[in-house]
Amino acid sequence: MTEHPNVQRWRAVREALANGDIAPMLVLFDPNVVCTNDDAAGPLAGTHEGFDAVLEMLGRGMELYEGSLTQEVDATLASDDYLVEVMTERARVRGHDFENRAVYLYRLRDDKVVEVVTLDRDRSAAAGFWSALEADDST
Repeated sequence: MTEHPNVQRWRAVREALANGDIAPMLVLFDPNVVCTNDDAAGPLAGTHEGFDAVLEMLGRGMELYEGSLTQEVDATLASDDYLVEVMTERARVRGHDFENRAVYLYRLRDDKVVEVVTLDRDRSAAAGFWSALEADDST
């Protein structure tokens, strides 16, 4: 079975991001992209509208995870209109381990990502991680 071209395109974006190159993502995302993160995503939860807001949210994530976040993609599925990633996310921040199995749903239009929805499969673990960091900050 042949891989859908959108899987190949997204894999190239992921590889570039792993090497610190965001240019392929800039080309793939629509300027009006809307990203909605699961409620368990702590300070990154909620809806971020527009490319600048999404970039700001990603930058904030790098700060919050202190650059330690890794995303291991377990599966990628695609059609002309959607791309789905199933992944395992890990980080270690101030002695707290984060491990979350997540699903990212990308909606495409005219070969551009117009919407991203993230779903945390381990919601209680994700919420516990953010609560622990918040407790550290309050002491």
